[in-house]
Amino acid sequence: MSTTIVPENGDCHHSPAATGDATGAERQLHIAEAITLAARLPEALQETGIYVEQLAARAAQLERQTCTGVPYWRDQDAPGRRPKLYLVHGVGQPCPLHGAPAPGRRLRTYIGVDPHRQQAAFAALERHTHRQHLLAERQRLAWALRDARIALRRLLRDLGYDPDTPLNTRRPHDPPEEDLPRPPDPLRRARP
Repeated sequence: MSTTIVPENGDCHHSPAATGDATGAERQLHIAEAITLAARLPEALQETGIYVEQLAARAAQLERQTCTGVPYWRDQDAPGRRPKLYLVHGVGQPCPLHGAPAPGRRLRTYIGVDPHRQQAAFAALERHTHRQHLLAERQRLAWALRDARIALRRLLRDLGYDPDTPLNTRRPHDPPEEDLPRPPDPLRRARP
């Protein structure tokens, strides 16, 4: 499949790079760019691996300081009464800050009307949200590293190299270059 490029003047042509008909100079540019990008890979992969570990460490630090509950205000609409804050957790859901409920029960923590306790409770809820974002980013980058490894192994195989053998060794099952089949000539018609 080739890519059609439509310039502003409306003349259509097929990109040589997209059809595989690149000139020698274009091929050399593709090779040079691929080498430049490949040279950046070790540092990028190493830095990403370190960052993944830092995300995991930061998430572990926050774990004991987070609250997994949901704020619930009691007497919020009652005239003459001050609203009281509770943190309500899911059934059977433990909270790193407030402990675990009885089996089959839900944990409800009374925070009350004290603004300092309310502020501390909301900070713990915010830390939980932040921790979830850290863990999601860590997982995304871990998957990206795994996908990069798979893509690099596939690239080596596509180029004719076995990813598990030393460089400069072609795959043992590859035929010698003179035995490779030639692509069919598109200008030659098959005889009926």
